[in-house]
Amino acid sequence: ESYFNMGEYYFYTENYPDALTWYERSTTLAKKEQLLKEEKDGVIGMANTYKALGDFEDATFMLEKALEISNQLEALQIKDEEELTNLQ
Repeated sequence: ESYFNMGEYYFYTENYPDALTWYERSTTLAKKEQLLKEEKDGVIGMANTYKALGDFEDATFMLEKALEISNQLEALQIKDEEELTNLQ
């Protein structure tokens, strides 16, 4: 989470190259640790940074990736709810 926070700091100070570096680190770590929400946050941070740089192609790619992760999160939530229902 601190990598993500560094990305946020650099984004809001308009130091976009450093923001991308920290968002990428955040996303890599989150993916390694299988933290989908944190991975999605980093990807959205990268999308916003690419947008701020005027790189709409990469921004769109990152948003599509974030949507895929959101779908995975939703599927996991449904699975968890089903498992809870079966326990009752």
